[in-house]
Amino acid sequence: MADNRPICVLCNRSVVHRRRLEITHALFEENAANAQYIIEAIAPQQVEYNGREYICRPCWQRAQRAVQPNNNPAPHECVLQVEEYSRVPSTSANCVFDRCRSVSRRRIPENVRITLLLHSNLFIPDSARICDTHLTSNDWEELIDSPNLRHDFNSTHFVQTLELLKKAVLKKIF
Repeated sequence: MADNRPICVLCNRSVVHRRRLEITHALFEENAANAQYIIEAIAPQQVEYNGREYICRPCWQRAQRAVQPNNNPAPHECVLQVEEYSRVPSTSANCVFDRCRSVSRRRIPENVRITLLLHSNLFIPDSARICDTHLTSNDWEELIDSPNLRHDFNSTHFVQTLELLKKAVLKKIF
């Protein structure tokens, strides 16, 4: 028997006993910035809208904070399109593997991130997470061939890449 309890589209937790918002076109039209943030966050899962999707209040508030302009204006964020390298989405809400709905998530080990960068030109941001099942399976080819990889890199990604390469050199991982 299928479990029909409503869950949050971002954190995959039950919203039966939580404050929640029903995702509707009107909600997204009124909150376009939040909508864009939420759509980017759930894109790795490619959730199909069934007319009864929800977002829990904490995730909604996190989305609001993420899109609110700071009082201190940041310098213009430069984004580079680099076709020779790819990256997974910068989200800790989901496993980096496409369509994985597991709720257990942990940081990706540094040696795995370094190996994927050096041998597969695949950058894994610090914020990315992986479920226990995919971490123990060691099926990195599935990740490398994933349709949710991106080729856009911002300054944060660039800095994290350099830091990762410095650690690889210091550890003599080649």
